[in-house]
Amino acid sequence: MVKVVDESPEEIARETRLSKLAVIAKDFLPHATSVHSWGGYYIMIHFDDTGQSKIDIYLNENVMNVKSQRYLDYAVKLAENYERLGEPEFTVKRRYPSS
Repeated sequence: MVKVVDESPEEIARETRLSKLAVIAKDFLPHATSVHSWGGYYIMIHFDDTGQSKIDIYLNENVMNVKSQRYLDYAVKLAENYERLGEPEFTVKRRYPSS
């Protein structure tokens, strides 16, 4: 038998936060080609049409993974902006070889 249930308050709060932070990223990084949110915990930010995200944000851990040194400053500034807006502290992690 099929069971129909409503979203929990936690799920609604998580989706609301994800949507809010995705909109902030779009506004803060106008040169990003796309900002996609997935599954209530994950935001991918693209800066070109290669199909590869350059910054991935994991909201359940408050971590931003940066895949190229070129985008490190963008991620740091976005994390600082989120924190100014009342979000918990973010960690920006380099996911590329450092020199």
